[in-house]
Amino acid sequence: MAALEQGFHQDLSVLEGETSMRYVSSIERFAMKKGREEGRAEGREEGRAEGREEGRAEGREEGRAEGREEGRAEGREEGRAETFAELLRITLNQRFGTIPPAVLQKIEAATLPQLNAWFEAALTAEHPGTVFPEDTW
Repeated sequence: MAALEQGFHQDLSVLEGETSMRYVSSIERFAMKKGREEGRAEGREEGRAEGREEGRAEGREEGRAEGREEGRAEGREEGRAETFAELLRITLNQRFGTIPPAVLQKIEAATLPQLNAWFEAALTAEHPGTVFPEDTW
């Protein structure tokens, strides 16, 4: 029976050792709390820094994409303007003869909508003054 009782006490000691809670002092609790707070603060700062860098990278890429698209749009607009200017010069030259330098300067400086309007007018105009009323032909 003594061996049985001794085995029981050993098993009980092992069980109590596994289930007992370790005493945590106030200083240890304060240190753990402080460590968690510092860890969270450090994690937030690292997260912000990573977020800022990702944001900058995304912003640069978006800026490049927008710049490329704007450049393409401007290029297409310039190409259309050059085409309309050339068509207008050809039409005016064939219908009314040599184009005065002042009119050529206006054509070179004109916007696409203005070139389009002049071109349409030149197709049916009876006289160049109908298209360019302020200029002598």
